[in-house]
Amino acid sequence: MRRIVAEIGTPEELSNLIQSVVPKEHVQVMPSTNEVIYYGTVHEILEVEKLLRSWHAMPKQVQLDVAVLAMEKGYAKELGIQWSFPGLQSSGLSMHGKSESGMEGNVHIGHIPKGTSYSFLAHPEVSAKEGSSRMALIARPSIVALNGEEAS
Repeated sequence: MRRIVAEIGTPEELSNLIQSVVPKEHVQVMPSTNEVIYYGTVHEILEVEKLLRSWHAMPKQVQLDVAVLAMEKGYAKELGIQWSFPGLQSSGLSMHGKSESGMEGNVHIGHIPKGTSYSFLAHPEVSAKEGSSRMALIARPSIVALNGEEAS
């Protein structure tokens, strides 16, 4: 039997996370003490502890930086977007055993075990010259909000 105090999030969120590994009947929420009590097999308890470590390490804030531009009417057709995904790496081999190092855009996520989440950073870049006389920067707002919450 294990007892966990919900320091990050609510006991209900913690309970839902634990129930992805342990049967619902083995999980009890104690809202008055902000705790969750659960029990299971040794394997289930180890899986829950592993899941909790990754859950506590997840970033809880989201930041959005935006550039608002005004441009000439036909200029948008000349723009392009280059996507990059920092932190993701390909295995380096294709299905035929050949190297994929020359290929762009191959993203291999792999197997995601039940109850875990997967996230990555997407970094789009608009290919346009900031000093171009065909467009002007109007605003550059930055918004920071809690993950899953509405920004104000």
